[in-house]
Amino acid sequence: MKKKFLFWNVKKNNLSDTIINLAKKEVIDVIVLAEADSIEDTYIEKELTKHFRTNYNSRYISGQKIMMIDNLPGIKKTNEDERASSCLYSINGQEILVVGVHLRSKKGYEAEDLYDFAGQHRQLIDRYGIKKVIITGDFNMAPYEKGIMGITGFNAIMSKEEIRYNPIRTFGYMKKSFYFNPSWDVYSSYLPHKTYTYSLASPLGTYHFSSNSKAVNPYWHLLDQVLISAQLMDSYVDKSFKIITEVDSKELLRVQENIHKTSKRRIPDCDNYSDHLPITFEIDF
Repeated sequence: MKKKFLFWNVKKNNLSDTIINLAKKEVIDVIVLAEADSIEDTYIEKELTKHFRTNYNSRYISGQKIMMIDNLPGIKKTNEDERASSCLYSINGQEILVVGVHLRSKKGYEAEDLYDFAGQHRQLIDRYGIKKVIITGDFNMAPYEKGIMGITGFNAIMSKEEIRYNPIRTFGYMKKSFYFNPSWDVYSSYLPHKTYTYSLASPLGTYHFSSNSKAVNPYWHLLDQVLISAQLMDSYVDKSFKIITEVDSKELLRVQENIHKTSKRRIPDCDNYSDHLPITFEIDF
């Protein structure tokens, strides 16, 4: 049973119609939204239920940072805290925990503090005791940062092979199971002759930050990701992680010209849509 997921930080804009059109085009089963204060969840429910002829339900209980709308069967429990919302489902006899997150931004926090907060969220999720977990959202960190990859954070890496070979990372007295992070697909492309080449595909991330106030700045940042627990990683549909740049022939990016008018670049259209681009991925339960 394949299910397609969408995550989007909508920057408190009412993008309900855009989300509906995107869900119809991409045949989305699970919608996870951050900064969704202005989103009309009941309207989205109604329109998608009518279009797909299957029931969509909002799991949005209160004014939290995450909104979830889905057509998944067997809802068992929903929990929310300030930075994460989770739903527990029974799918094909499996307990599946889906968690949407919107972690703290780097504004006002030291990087090490954010990495510690990430580790705290991993601990909270582990307390559920569910083995098959999907975590998606705006992590406000890149896949290679300590809060995502490090053992004191989410402990998520890009290699299924390494996870199978050594399912538990050991560091000093600490032992922690891995999560698989397919979001790294953005940084690479797979060729037909089965060799890997690392390329800079466009777009290079989900968020663009062009300030020159930082000595190290990649400009494109992959803040919006999905992490999948080791017990569920083989259910991930390979190469299904995508960054969406267009909905119904309307660009989610805008063209920006440099001051010399000699070159142009495309960045998220935060005036009409959001400063983040949406992501999609598929899980075959």
